[in-house]
Amino acid sequence: MNMRNWMSHLSDTQLLSQISIPGTHDSASFRSNVFGAGFTQTQSWNIRKQLDQGVRFLDARCRLINNVFTMHHGAVFLKQQFGDFITTCIDFVKRNPSEFIILSVKQ
Repeated sequence: MNMRNWMSHLSDTQLLSQISIPGTHDSASFRSNVFGAGFTQTQSWNIRKQLDQGVRFLDARCRLINNVFTMHHGAVFLKQQFGDFITTCIDFVKRNPSEFIILSVKQ
């Protein structure tokens, strides 16, 4: 099965409560070249790769810095803006219209 579009194999009558949705914790914490990465890196794959591998629940941790939402793990800036994170998600759904993504966005 192609994990990029696994939801296309679900019945149109299947309820969301009947589906196990694969997800990741601190989804944007995949870079090993940020200060504190040894303590904060929780993922090996970037957002696009997570989605391509079937992840459909993403945990986004943001902070508002100078009027820009940026991705963080605790106090550690993950060298990514929330807008880029969202753009990756939108691009994925456009390329894979049978799929959806659940986002948990917190500060």
